[in-house]
Amino acid sequence: MDSNGARTFLAIALSMAVIIFWQMYVAKTHPVKSPDVGILDASVEKVSGEREDAHSKETQNNTKPDENIGLTEEKISYEEETVSIGNALFDATLTNRGGRLKNYILKRYTLPHSSDSVNLVDVNNPTLSLLLNNRTYNFSDNDRYEFKEKSSEGVVMEYAHPDGIVIRKEFRIVKDYELSLKITVLNKTDNNFSFKPVINLYDSALKGGLAQKDLDSSIEYYYYPECLVNEVIVDGKDLKKGMISKSQEGKLNWISSTSRYFISAVMPVEQKVSLCRMNSDSKYNYTVSLVYPEISSGAGSEATFSYRLYMGPKGYSLLKKMDSELERSVDFGWLAVLCIPLLYLLNFFNSIVGNYGIAIIFLTIIIKLISIPFTQKSMKSMQELQKIKPKIDELQKKYKDDKDKLNEEMMKLYREYGVSPFGGCLPMLLQMPIWFALYRMLSNSVELYQAAFIPGWINDLSSKDPYYILPILLGVGTFLQQKITPSTMDSAQAKVMLYFMPIFLTFIMISLPSGLTLYIFVSSVLSILHQIYMNKTNVKPINQTKDLREEKK
Repeated sequence: MDSNGARTFLAIALSMAVIIFWQMYVAKTHPVKSPDVGILDASVEKVSGEREDAHSKETQNNTKPDENIGLTEEKISYEEETVSIGNALFDATLTNRGGRLKNYILKRYTLPHSSDSVNLVDVNNPTLSLLLNNRTYNFSDNDRYEFKEKSSEGVVMEYAHPDGIVIRKEFRIVKDYELSLKITVLNKTDNNFSFKPVINLYDSALKGGLAQKDLDSSIEYYYYPECLVNEVIVDGKDLKKGMISKSQEGKLNWISSTSRYFISAVMPVEQKVSLCRMNSDSKYNYTVSLVYPEISSGAGSEATFSYRLYMGPKGYSLLKKMDSELERSVDFGWLAVLCIPLLYLLNFFNSIVGNYGIAIIFLTIIIKLISIPFTQKSMKSMQELQKIKPKIDELQKKYKDDKDKLNEEMMKLYREYGVSPFGGCLPMLLQMPIWFALYRMLSNSVELYQAAFIPGWINDLSSKDPYYILPILLGVGTFLQQKITPSTMDSAQAKVMLYFMPIFLTFIMISLPSGLTLYIFVSSVLSILHQIYMNKTNVKPINQTKDLREEKK
């Protein structure tokens, strides 16, 4: 390629590197806020001191402010009782204190660089609280429930309010990571009882041993609230800025506490017009709530409402089975149309070979085969430019002091021999969406979380190469690829491309997931082999053989 083409190629390569650099080092420290469209009460407040808890003014429940979300100041005077349920995938513990979920251990996943299992419940704050928003009756997160039924597959518990309201909770394991929650409110009073059911998910961004100082550099591990209302994702990533309060009313599909790889979600069985509300404090504790419209229960009658729960890994296929658009919590962005097929293909290869590292290699080969028409055209165009390089050199020497005239004569030369100065760059430009989609897919796939490629070297494809072998090999491969690639650049430009790009790409890849680095490295090796083959079929420059115009004839 000529100097213009070289600059275009360099711009493309640098653009790719900058995008990856931004995602890895900049975007994580400044999370993108959720859209403000339709948000009824969106605000970010800087608060020193105490804050209102989950059942604040918005719930019209007149309670005192608490220092920590989800925790009340009342003294607990009864002994705690717990019951465990579970299956081959998780173990959950329910407590009689508020009838809440105390622990939810994922058996197949451990914390990063630790042997401790992933617990989707903040150990300092049980979650899945139920509050009945009512001005007359006072309900607390620490109301004493009594276990009525106990089994490894589910429990039934009840709380009897002194004034005659009985709340029954039924937790059942459905399958895999899915549970059901059925709530029945019995009105044993002589009066009508009206209330708004509020389901609260309590959590902390600093869960799993994550320190506040590491929050910005560990975006894949911190948790934040999120919900899907009116087909719009509303998230609470800005809780890192301090205390927040935002809400969205409409058709509510789900609320969740989520990280890059795991999620705890509540889905209403009946998708009524509901409210999603988020609150956080300055200590990175937060609540995301699902508030039903007001329900009225006559004297001696009962009201029943149900939820579906998913608490587990953010596997796209698993979430899609929930039929609540929960798969949208996997952040593929605007490239989802490409990411999803690539993810299915990756999982298909893994089902055959049983190793996601090898599956990535197979995926790379398939992508390379699909892109052969583009790369072939790019390489041929660069070969044609190489053939007329002697004439280009003559023009550059002749018009070195007149850039306008040089560009004019260069364009005449390209037209005369039927070549394009950008022919080697445009095919690469067409492949960029695939490259970005692969980056997005591999960076957000829980399938790669703690998936080993070569035990003892790469034990987690979602983490960086611990010995930096792949980034270094990639840098060497990039150097070799540019060394054997035809070029019409001047010596200064060639030197920049030859030395700067390998060093720069190696630096960028050092902190990237090893699964992504493996893909780029294998792709580079295949490109080198392709270039060697193309070089063998190349002909000498036109000054040493027949004219290029005659070749095309």
